[in-house]
Amino acid sequence: MKRLVFLALFIISSAQSVLAVVPGAPSPDFALHSLDQKSTKLSEYRGKVILLDFWASWCGPCKESLPWLQSMQEKYGQRGFQVIAVNVDQNSDDAKSMLKELGVSLLTLLDPAGVTPEMYDLQSMPSSFLIDREGKIRIVHSGFSRSDREPLEHAIVSLL
Repeated sequence: MKRLVFLALFIISSAQSVLAVVPGAPSPDFALHSLDQKSTKLSEYRGKVILLDFWASWCGPCKESLPWLQSMQEKYGQRGFQVIAVNVDQNSDDAKSMLKELGVSLLTLLDPAGVTPEMYDLQSMPSSFLIDREGKIRIVHSGFSRSDREPLEHAIVSLL
């Protein structure tokens, strides 16, 4: 009996790794509310190249990445590029304050319960997922520094 229980636990824990969000895998769909309380699904943006970025107001590197993401949205939005910023703060006012302070107006979805970071198996903040027009993850990127800008922009352009 102990072997059977162990085997069942092993299969359940292994199933989670099979569903891991890795390059080439389909991006898990979800629905969250935007800052203006509109329910938004990731799948509504199928057909666009998406940079799905998870961030929080307490995250230092996020303060550097968000303005850069804004510039990428402005530069490539007309070509079918969409940044979707998922904020994980428990208080949406913290997110709003930071966006205002940085002058950022990205499509921002709120996930105070932390459901989507769990779906995407986040290990750090910020974390980004570059998703192609068919909804497949092409790049998984953790953290952000100035040296990340050029390779990320090159990856975006290659999918457009």
